[in-house]
Amino acid sequence: MFLEQAIFTSLKTNRQEGYQLAAVSPGVTADVARELEQWGPAHDSLYDARVSSVNFHPLESGEFCISRTTAEGAEYSGRGGERIYTQMLIASRELLAKFANNPLAVLEAVTAGGGICVHARPPATLERIRLVGRASVVNHLRLAELAGDPGPDGLVNLVHLTINAPRVGVRSHVPLARLLSGLISLLPVRFRTRYSFSTGLRFSPRRPFHIIALPEDPAEQRTLQKTASAKALDLTRNIPATDKLSRGWAYLIRDVFRSGHLNILPELLRRADLHTTESTPDEVAALVEAEVQAEA
Repeated sequence: MFLEQAIFTSLKTNRQEGYQLAAVSPGVTADVARELEQWGPAHDSLYDARVSSVNFHPLESGEFCISRTTAEGAEYSGRGGERIYTQMLIASRELLAKFANNPLAVLEAVTAGGGICVHARPPATLERIRLVGRASVVNHLRLAELAGDPGPDGLVNLVHLTINAPRVGVRSHVPLARLLSGLISLLPVRFRTRYSFSTGLRFSPRRPFHIIALPEDPAEQRTLQKTASAKALDLTRNIPATDKLSRGWAYLIRDVFRSGHLNILPELLRRADLHTTESTPDEVAALVEAEVQAEA
């Protein structure tokens, strides 16, 4: 299977100057290109120019955009500041399904194959990226790592807010991409593509990601919560207890952690995906929990 790709960055061309869709592969349609330009991050979009941002969001075409944004080199205009460079991968629903609807697993596979790079001067056209393989539904090694920091309660809080809040701002000692890798393993597979995210871009109404990075500065946090209607989850501070969670998917995940038997998680996820008529993970949780209790 193949991924189309595009590059969004700052440069001067015969067509225009500044941030633009600098190059695309042949399969990127005009409609998709216009949508990518709307989501493309420009000058000063990164919270921390030293750290790249991994981003994911759906497209109106039914495809999905997985991207990596970095600060690389200087802007051509000479106005100061680093050039923001974003490589965008366009994945079909079928390709993403082969990777358990995990956009981070797709990005890892492309990176391992040498498909992620930064061009000093983007080429006129880009090649499609051939991608083989698949990903497991649960990344057990990542969950074991995150069980230490931020710990089960931190993960359960993240699951709960992801499902129930209009938008979530997250801060953690653990790199956000690694934390989201664990989150994805804890969500029913068919719901995973609902939750767009960015691990390092400043919030913008043009880029309405569902999960975003929470800045360190308290004033910026308050602004983000006010302008983006984001619920803040700062896992570097006191993590809220999960004892009073109402029943739902996060409640079920909490009980899996407390049982010490994370090996049953793939079976719970399999059962969750058998219930295709329910519209929320919490509705699915009630059915899965009833099945498990009846068998017990």
